[in-house]
Amino acid sequence: MLHENSSEREWILPRLPAEDIIVPGLTPRHNDIHELADEIPRRLRAFQYKRLSSCLWLVFLGGTGTGKSTLFNALCGLELSRAGVERPKTRGAVAYAHTGAPIEHGFPFPNLPPVRRPADTLGATPESGEPDKLVILDHDRAELAHLVLVDTPDLDSLEQENRRAAGILVLLADAVVFVTSQEKYADEVPSDFLRRIIEEEKPVYFLLNKADPDFSTREAMDMFSGQDIRLPEERGWIVSRSPAPTPETIQGQTGFRDFQDRLLEDFSPSSVQKLRRQGLEAGAKGLGMQLDRLIRLLQAEDEAAGTWMKDLEGLLQETREDLIQAESEHFAARNRTRIQREIRRLFSRYDLLSRPRRAVRNVILAPLRLLGLQIGKGPSEDGPRANRPPESLAPILASLDRFNRRALERLSPSDEEAPLYSAIRRPAVAMTRDEVEARVTAAQEHLESWLRETFQEMAQGLPTAKKWSIYSTSIIWGVLVLALEATLGGGFTVIDALLGSAAAPFLTKGSAELFAYREIQRVVRDMAETYRKGLVSILEEQRDRYASALGSVSMPPEEKERFTELRRLLEQHAAGPIPGS
Repeated sequence: MLHENSSEREWILPRLPAEDIIVPGLTPRHNDIHELADEIPRRLRAFQYKRLSSCLWLVFLGGTGTGKSTLFNALCGLELSRAGVERPKTRGAVAYAHTGAPIEHGFPFPNLPPVRRPADTLGATPESGEPDKLVILDHDRAELAHLVLVDTPDLDSLEQENRRAAGILVLLADAVVFVTSQEKYADEVPSDFLRRIIEEEKPVYFLLNKADPDFSTREAMDMFSGQDIRLPEERGWIVSRSPAPTPETIQGQTGFRDFQDRLLEDFSPSSVQKLRRQGLEAGAKGLGMQLDRLIRLLQAEDEAAGTWMKDLEGLLQETREDLIQAESEHFAARNRTRIQREIRRLFSRYDLLSRPRRAVRNVILAPLRLLGLQIGKGPSEDGPRANRPPESLAPILASLDRFNRRALERLSPSDEEAPLYSAIRRPAVAMTRDEVEARVTAAQEHLESWLRETFQEMAQGLPTAKKWSIYSTSIIWGVLVLALEATLGGGFTVIDALLGSAAAPFLTKGSAELFAYREIQRVVRDMAETYRKGLVSILEEQRDRYASALGSVSMPPEEKERFTELRRLLEQHAAGPIPGS
């Protein structure tokens, strides 16, 4: 969090590494978030450094071949930065600073470390800089002790490191000297850079170099107005084309002299504190604009993620309904045997006809079995699970495959580089056949265990009077069991049903029969719901894996809140006192 160290009056800024900012990539501008994630920490470090720095930074910017280094040398009064007709000449940033300027102290850009060299030992060999360093040329001129003058690499350089160095150093600028020429004024990259600097309200001194003698400042301003770049005419100057540009010949031109006088007047030693304040306000404005933009983009990603989750839930509902509809007929057929088995196990104790019926059944079937026929032999009631018919995985696997296919078709980000695109395609996201089979087996075992416990509880809950009623109507109860079995598809054979039908005339609507009917009806309904939940839980698990994939590429809300808090604190502290004022 942004806070003040009271002993040193130093603002301690939060650590915001770019890798901490991760988004799914569901919006068209998601790549801008990563660019901002790189830029905002740099701006934070620059803002902190500027609060503690007592110097004012004047940074020269421009495109290739505009004569930027020539004008920088003219302002310094020495051939410091290498210039020439071959381009580009500036390989790295070159600064002209007083030997007492504490530039290295807390320098915010470790990838561009300052390196000092005495300016008076260069002789006739100007400095071309180094790509990964800030070369500081020392001087002891008292009139420039409060200034750091910087010549940057070309904004449109083919070398990425050069462009990066120019973009970094402008964050330290209290003012920018923007150099262009008649041939280069419309170039896109420098113009876009200039537009951003003006939007942040950083002072800009504009030099049109290598101009025709009859070209006016007004014409130069109009050229940029056509690109929606508004430059104040009082801060624009014309430097005419020169056959042999040197610091001396450039200084002899009226346009350059006027620029130099205005700049040194604006940046006089007496104006340091005021200009430091203005520079911090401009830096805070630029940082605030980037934070606002980042917050908006993160909010857009949040909204898109919320819509994505709703679409995922809709897809689950759609697939769930398809599965339940497809399974409706299979459910009754597969689970009929389970109910029958538990009915026989629990209530066979009340069936006094069971033993005589088995004896008659065996007598009738014996001749048929001698012929090798297995007529009437139903499934074992208590046999091992391995002997039971396996559950069919086809319906649930088909539904799961349909769910995954629709998810990839409907929910994938359009950009294949988006983090969510690859996240939902990781091998661990889609459930495998083995995982599905294990879950189906577990659901089946749970269902059977639940069914046994349900019937046991139901039996234990029979009141004494109900038990005596059942005992007293055991013949009718046996017929009821046969009727229920036959109605559910029969675990007993047709011969069993025929044998039991002799007792059918004795079946009444007594309390025992009604009790059994209602209880079994309830169990069937509960069993159907339990079975449905078991199937749907597989689809819900797949839904949760997709949701987890989204979460893996999303920032926690409290992390995103850091930027809102930082924005608020920045506004609060940017106008506060600065060290050394």
